[in-house]
Amino acid sequence: MKRALDLAAALTIMISCVSAQSASEWVLVAGDGGGVNGRTWDQIVGFYPAGLFTGVVDVDESRRDRSTHRFLVGAPVAHPLIAQLAPALGITVGDDALSWHGQTIPQGTGLALVVDDADGIGMLAIYTGVDDASVWSCFTVSIDLTRHGATIAREGQVVSRRSALLIDASRPSVTRLDIDWNNLVEQADREGHTASERALRIARGLVGHGAAFEAALGPRVDLPRFVAERVDADDVDAARKSAARRDLTAAIHALHDRTVRALGSPTTARPNYTTLYGALAGHGTNARTFGHDAVTGRPAIVLNLCALDDEVRFDVAVVHETVHAYQPTRPTPRTLVDRAVAEGVAMLVSEELCPEARDEHIFMADVDTLRTARAMRSDLTRGLRDLAASTDPDVHARWLQTDRSPSTIDGAPPRSGYIVGWLAARAWLDAQPERTLADLLVAEPTDVLAAL
Repeated sequence: MKRALDLAAALTIMISCVSAQSASEWVLVAGDGGGVNGRTWDQIVGFYPAGLFTGVVDVDESRRDRSTHRFLVGAPVAHPLIAQLAPALGITVGDDALSWHGQTIPQGTGLALVVDDADGIGMLAIYTGVDDASVWSCFTVSIDLTRHGATIAREGQVVSRRSALLIDASRPSVTRLDIDWNNLVEQADREGHTASERALRIARGLVGHGAAFEAALGPRVDLPRFVAERVDADDVDAARKSAARRDLTAAIHALHDRTVRALGSPTTARPNYTTLYGALAGHGTNARTFGHDAVTGRPAIVLNLCALDDEVRFDVAVVHETVHAYQPTRPTPRTLVDRAVAEGVAMLVSEELCPEARDEHIFMADVDTLRTARAMRSDLTRGLRDLAASTDPDVHARWLQTDRSPSTIDGAPPRSGYIVGWLAARAWLDAQPERTLADLLVAEPTDVLAAL
């Protein structure tokens, strides 16, 4: 395998299995080189639950015998069953890499193949990446999907079950990394680990979700170091206690459904919301929509509980990001008016659906910043109009980020683009009382800005 694996730091695996399958049906298919990252194949087998694998076979031997369930590590691209199945899944097989719609799929920890009858493969799961920024994607093909389920195992501990039928994006899903964090902390404390061992153990339990942490905190997050610095932080403890007072999963579903009804029930894939402990407000983000799942098409939303310190802020953030998840895809590179109006529309819908929220909740800014923005309304509106077609990342940062301000207007507050976008969205609706939030969602940004 061309890419080195650090299996000691990445023991999040997903094992696809059929009903009543016994552990003895699994073998590990080894690649070239006698092992990975200084560990032999037999040592790697030892990282997984006892008895899971009956032994190790090389990739050539696996060509002759396809009757067993296999976990591939080391050279999965070379396996003949990958070549057989990949085209049906839209996966391209290269000399040393797989790709999905032009995007390289790291071979990562491995591939799990389920062969349950003479007609071929029941399920294929591809584990992408092994570092803290990795995510896994599951591609499936089956004669009868209802016959299959899956087990997620972390460091030998089964933590949840997921039926293949649940790869269904018609309802929102919620990934509670805050609960995973709590459970990992409790387990590490019971086992009496040192501080450094505890941080590493918790980080290993969260591996595979690095993309969500990077969305909340910024690129190149060192997850073990972040955990070590944050595990005993006061704001993490406060966020944990706040989350325990409310069923966040139920709240997210209710807020999602309320938002979807207001937006005219769009039929696109429903989002996945990930809740986690990030950084304090003002460091990173409180919530963000980032990318889509390659298989289900779900928009990905992260909610940083440390920066959402009360129910109102949490509700506003969920509604705001849900609106982003359903906004039409705009041509790239995006213009400043596209992005400002998109934020303004999300703010306005949050205002409409969260009547208990104050302006500082909706605008995600302090009272003084809002006062300054209102006093400079004419200057800000004129300034954004002048730069509406700009695709310059620096211009966007000055108008939309919390730590920058427009350079062309003296005294302009951060995130001035949000303020102008909200004013424009409100003006567009006020000028056309017969139009709805669903109409506003799909309106052309230039038309919305023109309403000011």
